[in-house]
Amino acid sequence: DGKEPTANSASYKTAIPVKGKMTVKSAYFENGILKSAVSVQNFNTSKTTGKNITLENQPSENYSFGGAFTLVDGIEGNVKQLGKTWLGFQGKDVVATVDFGEKTNFTEVYFNTLDNKGSWIHLAKSAQIFVSDDGKNFKLIKEINKEQILSAKGKISVNVGTQNARFLKLIIENAGIIPAGNPGADSKAWLFVDEIGAN
Repeated sequence: DGKEPTANSASYKTAIPVKGKMTVKSAYFENGILKSAVSVQNFNTSKTTGKNITLENQPSENYSFGGAFTLVDGIEGNVKQLGKTWLGFQGKDVVATVDFGEKTNFTEVYFNTLDNKGSWIHLAKSAQIFVSDDGKNFKLIKEINKEQILSAKGKISVNVGTQNARFLKLIIENAGIIPAGNPGADSKAWLFVDEIGAN
């Protein structure tokens, strides 16, 4: 239920159903005494969760755990687990296409990018959202600029109007070359992305 676990909290015995946004906190107790650190995981499931997703550009090998499916697994990125819950792209844009399997209604699209300039990770420069019924001909439905991404601190959620489409495509633009005065200046910036969703 998102509360700090105690010896009296409900025990994990069967699979925990996850729907929408929720936080699970867990810990190991022995004879009523806490024997582990408290693990915290945020979930956010949507109409994209578990759907087929393809990437035009592949993530860096060091930050590719789970492959493209990491973007639609319903598990929100944890800044302490860059190699597990985020996909990392150095100098590359994220071009992701989700196949709902059938025409699906949605009005909101969201995704997360990370800001950690000390590790050469910069927020996305911009983003574009497209829809398609055949997976070949895509229609642009929303553009998101750098100012919007900065003000949202990388946690983007936008209203795209009433949509009914089989395919959802996002182009999330890498920041490019790191400007002077920043760690890694003149090198290619990293773009870390997680959880692409639609509701």
